[in-house]
Amino acid sequence: ATAAQPKETYNVAKAKKLWQAGLKQLSKSKLDLTLVASDTTTDKNVSEFLQSQLESKLPGLKVTVKNLPSKSAYNLAANGKFDLYLSFWINDYADPYSELQTLE
Repeated sequence: ATAAQPKETYNVAKAKKLWQAGLKQLSKSKLDLTLVASDTTTDKNVSEFLQSQLESKLPGLKVTVKNLPSKSAYNLAANGKFDLYLSFWINDYADPYSELQTLE
């Protein structure tokens, strides 16, 4: 458990500092990103939450949410036509192999 603990923690001040440094490196004062997700109720709720959290914590960021049918959202992601992509996967059965084979 010790080895698996996250090395980063929730730190809004650090995120803002890194955000400002990134904007400066890009010579920009604001940035517009598109978040692609499926149109399920869960994905809509999660994408709206992410949008509100990102925009409220990172000044100058505008996140446009595109909730599309799953196949359309996946096609955009597969073709690299996204800035942010929300996706999740659930095990088919209760065995680690179900997770380990996802990249095969």
